[in-house]
Amino acid sequence: MNLKNKIILLLFFSLQSIASFGYSEDLSVYNFFFNNLTSLNFEENKLHELLKQKSNRESNLLLLNELISNNGEKKLTLSELKLTNNNFDNSIINLINGYFDLLYDSNRTNSFEYFIKAYKYAVKSKYKPLVKFSLRSLLLFYSRSSLQNNNDYKEYLVKYKDLCYTTNDLIYYYSFKFNLLAQTTLYDEKKTILKSQYNIIFKSYDSIFKLNPKDKLKSIYFIDKANYIIRDNPNKAKSYFKESLKYINTSNYFNVNRFKVLLNLARVASLTGNFQKGINELHKASKYININDSLRYLYNQKAFLADLHAKLKNFDSAYFYTREVRFLGYKRNFQQHNTTISKTKVQIETLEKEKENLELKTKRKQDKMFFIGGGIFMLLGSLIAYLNVKNSRRKRLLAEQQKELEKQKNLTLLKEQEITTINAMVEGQEKERVRIAEDLHDNIGSVLATLKLHFENLKLNREKKHFNQEELYNKTEKLIDETYLKVRSIAHAKNAGVIANQGLLVAIKIMAEKISSANQLNIEIVDYGLDKRLDTNTEITAFRIIQELVTNIIKHAEATEATVNISQFEDQLNIIIEDNGKGFNTNKIDSNKGMGLGSIKKRVEHINGTLQIDSVLKRGTSIIINIPL
Repeated sequence: MNLKNKIILLLFFSLQSIASFGYSEDLSVYNFFFNNLTSLNFEENKLHELLKQKSNRESNLLLLNELISNNGEKKLTLSELKLTNNNFDNSIINLINGYFDLLYDSNRTNSFEYFIKAYKYAVKSKYKPLVKFSLRSLLLFYSRSSLQNNNDYKEYLVKYKDLCYTTNDLIYYYSFKFNLLAQTTLYDEKKTILKSQYNIIFKSYDSIFKLNPKDKLKSIYFIDKANYIIRDNPNKAKSYFKESLKYINTSNYFNVNRFKVLLNLARVASLTGNFQKGINELHKASKYININDSLRYLYNQKAFLADLHAKLKNFDSAYFYTREVRFLGYKRNFQQHNTTISKTKVQIETLEKEKENLELKTKRKQDKMFFIGGGIFMLLGSLIAYLNVKNSRRKRLLAEQQKELEKQKNLTLLKEQEITTINAMVEGQEKERVRIAEDLHDNIGSVLATLKLHFENLKLNREKKHFNQEELYNKTEKLIDETYLKVRSIAHAKNAGVIANQGLLVAIKIMAEKISSANQLNIEIVDYGLDKRLDTNTEITAFRIIQELVTNIIKHAEATEATVNISQFEDQLNIIIEDNGKGFNTNKIDSNKGMGLGSIKKRVEHINGTLQIDSVLKRGTSIIINIPL
């Protein structure tokens, strides 16, 4: 084979390798769009400004936004949208068709098929915000489709949870989890088991809500919370429903929530015996019935009206509404709808499997081609080796030269290993110095800060005897003894202290008790979910962070009250430290200087955590830290 043919063959295999890698488009410019959809900010000027190019893609994104924000309340017509060879665009097009059929045509079978395709294209695009939104659309479909005893939604709920990383995402997750569980077990006789499942959900749901989601999402939480307790405490549920109305604005999107709230207020009235009030609430709800999905809304409204009129012994009205409910129930045809959806899902998954099999066959064909090419190269290598054997004298000379090079290489390697060993020793010494410096700063620094408070009290108490002077002397002496023991402990490298023996929570409470005893700063400890010990490294790191932040309060905040809130839920440790001190300008923090906030920030980042500082001058400071477990 001549040189020309070798070059042609090499180029052929190179082009094959390049073709096997797909072009990856940067889609992060659309993050703002999906953030707005998640936060229910449909009318943001920024959205229209950034999508002003009016290309097909931008037009489709604006159309998707308009469909969702109007929520079926505005008459819209949809022209045919053609698929392209781009996975992102094809996912958006299927989402548009899915929401149009769900909200405007009530053709839920087609809607499900479009949402499934949108999800498949989104996965291929590898753009996580689109994958997450497609899964949320599927879960929305299930929640609006009255599919009793259909648990197909669970696989999509699990996939959605894996992509949740913000408070707003988790609000949707727990809302779907609660409502779909209630919907698919509506006729389950095991009420006790169902109640315990609700309790588990809301234990985490309540914790997430405390992290302060966007205002427009708060209405979702309050409605779910009210439905959770409505049978046990209808009056408390009523207050939650009323609270939800504060966060429901006038856009069409929230008409569904307004209808739900009024319907549930009628339910509360029924449970508390105020039947006429319930009827009035149901009539108010009439103006929020969705024009494109009136069947489901009318069914629920008429059923409540029939029940309330029967309780008022208005039997003519009750009979009238009962007939309407029966007629609407026939039209809804739950069971047929459920069967159709399941059949459609099987068909789509079968088509996907066939497509995957075809792709697998194509890949095997390519592998076979590469194997043949590799065999040709091996044959050429054998020929070259045969020619080299014939030239034995030259080969021996090359071997001797190679042996000498290996000898030189070994000598060089030994020298490099020696240098590496020296560097490792120096680095180890430096790390030990840093550890001792941090221990002195964290351990001794906090005790000395407390000691300083005691001396200031002694100084103030010398003239005005507000406190027991003997007691202050005793406390000061104990702190000096403690400082000595901590210095001795550092010298013996026993830096875990109370944490290693009794745990993080006990160590924090002991620290707070000692500081509070100085009568200048009162520290309150609030804990939740710390039923079991964490691993030692996490406990020590968390304690050092809290200790440094409390020391900062003592030194700089001029505060009289402080709160340390430490909570564990699922796979996350949440720490919130607040004080009523003088506050500071967070824009002037230099994280590269000092061992204070800069050191804390580096520690948090080292364990893949997040740190958020909120401080207002003369109103105090709040610091929120989240540590993954």
